[in-house]
Amino acid sequence: MNQPSHRSSLLPYITLGALLALGFIISAWILAHSAKQVASSRESITVKGTAEKAIKADRALWSISITAYGANVAEALPQLQQNVAQVKSQLLASKLINSSQLQQYDWTSEPVYQRDEQRNENRIVGYTLTQRLGAVFNDVSIPEKLNAQVNQMIINGLSIERNDTQYLVTNIEGIKLSLIAAATKNAHDRALEFAKSGEVTVGTMRSASQGVFQINAPLSTGSDEYGGEYNTTTIDKMARVVVTVNYGIQ
Repeated sequence: MNQPSHRSSLLPYITLGALLALGFIISAWILAHSAKQVASSRESITVKGTAEKAIKADRALWSISITAYGANVAEALPQLQQNVAQVKSQLLASKLINSSQLQQYDWTSEPVYQRDEQRNENRIVGYTLTQRLGAVFNDVSIPEKLNAQVNQMIINGLSIERNDTQYLVTNIEGIKLSLIAAATKNAHDRALEFAKSGEVTVGTMRSASQGVFQINAPLSTGSDEYGGEYNTTTIDKMARVVVTVNYGIQ
């Protein structure tokens, strides 16, 4: 009878060894590929995007304060009422404002003290009464014209204080949304520029947050920190948004 060769008897072991080696190679490749994917999934870039837009106020809050002085409230009140009546009459005569627009608020009183040589208040010597008139305008040019009328009244002897007019923007939310969209695009453009330098590809957005939303006077400098500002002293304004966006990179 023929005896099996020594090589034939080793063939199963050789085959098993080859299969095990191939299995190890495949497993190592899978682990390396998975590790690369995990590492890739963790790699990201965070950028800030900004957007600005010139806007105008479309509403104005205007007011003045009229005062009168007397030794006591009973003495000062008739004078205050007379002053208020004169001011209202002249404002309405200007045709810049009508009676339905002009709001009259409750008067207030404040004691006036005599001071000694050390500037300490030692006794009441009289009272100052104050009454405020105000109006809201959709035509934001009117307050400046009214203030010119008020200046003339002051020159003529009426005791009036001009309060700061507040110029407001009513469509703030719409402006904010349009700027967020523009700032997000700006952030993506910046990410692409960084990616070119690093020879990587920008992937999907992972997170985004709004930082600053500001409405500033023209030419004023803003901040990239979280928070917000709202300038109400000018008709012309500059709205600005900053967003922070995180993108995956490959």
